[in-house]
Amino acid sequence: MDFLADGKGLYPHSLKRKVTVITDTICFAFAGRVKDGESLLEDLRVYCKSIGIVTRKQLVDFLEAYDTADFDPQFEFCMVVVEQTDQGNEATILNNENCMIKEAGVFGQLCLLGSGAAAFWRTAQNVVWEASTIPQSPVGYSQVDDLADSFDVL
Repeated sequence: MDFLADGKGLYPHSLKRKVTVITDTICFAFAGRVKDGESLLEDLRVYCKSIGIVTRKQLVDFLEAYDTADFDPQFEFCMVVVEQTDQGNEATILNNENCMIKEAGVFGQLCLLGSGAAAFWRTAQNVVWEASTIPQSPVGYSQVDDLADSFDVL
């Protein structure tokens, strides 16, 4: 386990699946107490199944009415909801206040959950992205044409 600090005696424990595709248009992710995540996930599944095609508005209403009084205060979640609009598909992120949503340039919006979220974001801010708006091939087109001319065609 090279990814853990030497001599700490640490190892992954009780890893659980914390990202789930609920329907064709809804993905749910959480960090924190598994009991809280599984409870919310199960209730979301039942709700979505009872309605069929769920809109962003319906999910917002569901989440606003959902009782999280017994949840761990550190529990975090986010959902990506895709809806069809006149302009095509539109994705919306729904999240509780503990989830970090950050604009990350090349990657667009990031949903950061869990104990490593703040450290990841600090590191990501230190990376300088030098990305062209037009994808470039490492081999220029004229070089590709020259290579193609050197092969025998059968």
